[in-house]
Amino acid sequence: MASARPRFDFAAGQPVTSSRLSRYTQVVAGQSLTLQLPDLLAEKLRSAHQDFLLEVLERGLRELRIERVLALYARGGVTLGAAAEQAGVSQSELARHAYAHGLEPPFSSETLSEELG
Repeated sequence: MASARPRFDFAAGQPVTSSRLSRYTQVVAGQSLTLQLPDLLAEKLRSAHQDFLLEVLERGLRELRIERVLALYARGGVTLGAAAEQAGVSQSELARHAYAHGLEPPFSSETLSEELG
């Protein structure tokens, strides 16, 4: 049986010990979501409104999808169009993210028409 990956507190620059974790529960869209978070982050979230937390999750998930498909695209695993579809964004938007990450995707006629409006 594989052991769980250790948690890491990037702000503190060290692994998170179980004594430094807080349980955080939020009801989102009728579903309860419980996470173990570093104490400092849990404290910051206690006063956050549900709409704010949903926006943070949605943005974070979107950016994570984009980063993952860009890594796959950079390795040659998918075309820009397929990567954009997997990430749920347009080719032109993914191309902008690719350029920001130092990648130079070719512009298709679809991407060019999106850029020109």
